[in-house]
Amino acid sequence: MQEVLNRKRVYSSPWINVERVDLKLPSGKIIEHNFVDANHNSVGGVVFKDNKLGMVRNFRFATNGYSWEIPGGWIDSGEMPLSAVKRKVEDEMGYEVKGVERLGEGNPWMGISNKEHFYFLVDLKNKLDVHNTDFVKEVRFFNFNRVESMIKKGLITDQSTLTGLFLAKLHKNL
Repeated sequence: MQEVLNRKRVYSSPWINVERVDLKLPSGKIIEHNFVDANHNSVGGVVFKDNKLGMVRNFRFATNGYSWEIPGGWIDSGEMPLSAVKRKVEDEMGYEVKGVERLGEGNPWMGISNKEHFYFLVDLKNKLDVHNTDFVKEVRFFNFNRVESMIKKGLITDQSTLTGLFLAKLHKNL
């Protein structure tokens, strides 16, 4: 088992805190490790409408490129994951949520963070008047074969999206 020898906060913001942690490994070796203390967990919605998967295309400055993703994001303080996924889907896709079913949860930054990500299967109904165009550049619906092709071509690389799609495939036997 690893022993924490020292912990020091090196950065803090409303979203994350970063700590430097000195760990003693079972072998006795001491290493410096970084830990991201997430102030908010997050959600992702695998969206279906008329048997097609709904995805959003976003520009991500960290990778300096566009990415197809499932809608989702941070859970606000005091908000429940179910409410957060409804809010994020409606905001990012511009559709009213008809139904939501829990798919599972995970730790996308396993080993360096305490962040949890909750995944949901979401059915849509009516189109709303607007969606968030500050972050979302495009909303489209694809059949699952097309999504698999997009993954193979490197058009879908976001780990939360890949995990959500995998959970949906298991759940719906796509």
